[in-house]
Amino acid sequence: MHPDEILQTTGHRPFELPEGKWLMRQIWQDLLFAHWPVDPALMASLIPEQLKLDLWQDQAWISLSPFYMRHVNIRGLPALPFTSSFLELNFRTYVTHQGKPGIFLFSADAENWLTVKLSRLFGLPYMNAAMSWKRENGRFQYICHRTDSHKGAAQFTATYYPTSSEVFHAVPDTQLYWLTERYSLYALKGRSLLVANIHHFPWPLQSAQLELEQSTITEASGIPLPGTEPILTYTKQLEVLIWPIRKV
Repeated sequence: MHPDEILQTTGHRPFELPEGKWLMRQIWQDLLFAHWPVDPALMASLIPEQLKLDLWQDQAWISLSPFYMRHVNIRGLPALPFTSSFLELNFRTYVTHQGKPGIFLFSADAENWLTVKLSRLFGLPYMNAAMSWKRENGRFQYICHRTDSHKGAAQFTATYYPTSSEVFHAVPDTQLYWLTERYSLYALKGRSLLVANIHHFPWPLQSAQLELEQSTITEASGIPLPGTEPILTYTKQLEVLIWPIRKV
């Protein structure tokens, strides 16, 4: 897909495209969204003071997303060896900044140590992890064992899979749109709030199932995983353009 084709499709965004030129292109593959409601009082002290916790019907939400990152490259350059494809597991919550919706990234476990090192230099909370996955009969067996000392030991072992071949897009003003169609990622480096803006086509979603054997990823950030059933979707592939990270 040529980036210009992606840039020409903007009607699904809740706000305009970022200024300037995109810097990086990535493909996110075989991604699971698993969303849980949490008590806003628990979350309030865990996000930067510059951000406002975003709520859906008076509930805060957290999400885990295991996926396979591939074809990572800087604009104008070919994909670099050893850093262009790797497993990643993101943990996030939902925020606004000056009324603009986004996500706050608590952690991003990755199996590529160089990616972790470079991401930390830019202020993103990446963690070293031993990770593996296996696809069998359309089911993805995904294992993440955090080996990093920055946030303590954490584990994620699960199997997930799409339950329908039908692909759909979230409708504006629905909860699923609120959870998925977010185009600003915030992180904290020291006392500085950072933002990375992104763009892509509307999320191509499929219904999904999750068999969660173990997860302590959220607990490592001070948030117990709720016992309620999560909202689940699966995405086969999404190409993403990313703008330079900057201080807010």
